[in-house]
Amino acid sequence: MKLPRLCLSTLFCLLLSYSLSAQDQPLVPEIIADLRSPDILNRTTTVTQDQDITRLLYLHAENQKNKPVTGCRILIFSETGASGRQRGQEIRSRFMSEFPGIEPYLSWDPPHYKVYVGDFRTRSEALRQLKSISGSYRSAIIVENTPINPR
Repeated sequence: MKLPRLCLSTLFCLLLSYSLSAQDQPLVPEIIADLRSPDILNRTTTVTQDQDITRLLYLHAENQKNKPVTGCRILIFSETGASGRQRGQEIRSRFMSEFPGIEPYLSWDPPHYKVYVGDFRTRSEALRQLKSISGSYRSAIIVENTPINPR
């Protein structure tokens, strides 16, 4: 009883493999010839989409404008007291003259006046900049998860 099943299974597998190999498949040279034909440049593809998709994309873009972007900044100054604001403004001005391409920000985080610089999306961007300014500002540190003004 097992022998007839085995024979039938083998016969079925052979017929199946023969029918699969007999299917019409384009040859590689024919595909390459199609790609090299001058007509390939004149072919166009038309995409039809629902108007709601376009409306939703615009709506998404508008919603993203109102969301704050977080990233990293470099803290170059922090001081308390009455002289903190004046020193912070001086350091901000000095930084602007030394590094004109990087925006400095003076902020009041009670009880500290702080000067942050840069708007970096990633820590690696901030690290590259920290290396370039660490000679002038030795106590500079990277502060993550701060709202930034994206470029």
